[in-house]
Amino acid sequence: MSERNLFAVRTLFFGRRIAALSAIAALGLFFSTRLDLGISLQDLSTAALPYEVALGNGKPTVVEFYADWCEVCRELAPDVYKVEQQYRWIRSS
Repeated sequence: MSERNLFAVRTLFFGRRIAALSAIAALGLFFSTRLDLGISLQDLSTAALPYEVALGNGKPTVVEFYADWCEVCRELAPDVYKVEQQYRWIRSS
């Protein structure tokens, strides 16, 4: 086998390894974002005050915009829930 052919074969195998590792990494990232994080956007939406009440009650209001298809929004849902629980006493007073 000539040196040129040997280089082509090595390059081909190297490229296939890179492609396989990339596919495995992509699948890992895809499935890691699909884990149950304990609280969903739907749960937060259901527990939220109605918009008119939140703006008219004279208390500070945080308005969170999100979309169900947004990966970042879903990842932030548990943190938003923790903040809500931390300041729940303000809401009930």
